[in-house]
Amino acid sequence: MNKEVEKYFEEIITICHKNNNLSSTEERELLFKTVHRKRTDKEIVSKGVILIQSSVKAQSAKDINNFLQIIILELIAEVIKARRQLEEKTSAAKVSEISDSDNKVLYYISGYIIKYLEKKHSKQKNKQLRDRSLKTVSALTNSSGAVSFTDKFSVWYDKKNRGGLKKPCEDFFCMIREFERVVRENQYTEHNIASKKEIKEKVLEAFMIQHYADKLFYSEFSSEEDVSDMCFLEDCLEIF
Repeated sequence: MNKEVEKYFEEIITICHKNNNLSSTEERELLFKTVHRKRTDKEIVSKGVILIQSSVKAQSAKDINNFLQIIILELIAEVIKARRQLEEKTSAAKVSEISDSDNKVLYYISGYIIKYLEKKHSKQKNKQLRDRSLKTVSALTNSSGAVSFTDKFSVWYDKKNRGGLKKPCEDFFCMIREFERVVRENQYTEHNIASKKEIKEKVLEAFMIQHYADKLFYSEFSSEEDVSDMCFLEDCLEIF
């Protein structure tokens, strides 16, 4: 690729990703809004067309413009995909350091948190919100009885369950395990023990935690008046 053309695309990607962690649905929506603005900016598009025409003279400006629109979207999508794969790989390496004994405790805690959420959201006065919230909470459990890699961590659940505990689904357990990983990594600052507020911010900003929260809590029907994914996430963190 022509160096000038390569630089052109790099600048667009850099601008679109500036100050955006890409960890939450809202941040990814913001990213694509920024991308749309850049794709419809006449000055930016014109610059791209001129640069590419200097290398591919046989193509019309219209064809090159169509190419630009497609390639920018594809490049952004690839960046998001690569970021997720990198975070998943990094997370997998770090959570492997958590012992089986600790995983058993985290499995028990996960089930306890689900029970806490169920109890809390069952008290909502608005029936529509209550029903939707409880449906979300219900989906956090492994109710199918399907074999899961988490089964080996269910020792405490089996010993202590008297009918009230919940078996977490894989994604919820993984999210709670990410809580533990992020807390361990950030419990100390350079000179002091990190404050509860500082640790909370790190947890809520963590890419993989937001990744799991989106899968578990986010709904296309959510609005500011609904129980949002962030509300559920903060509830989980509060009891953790």
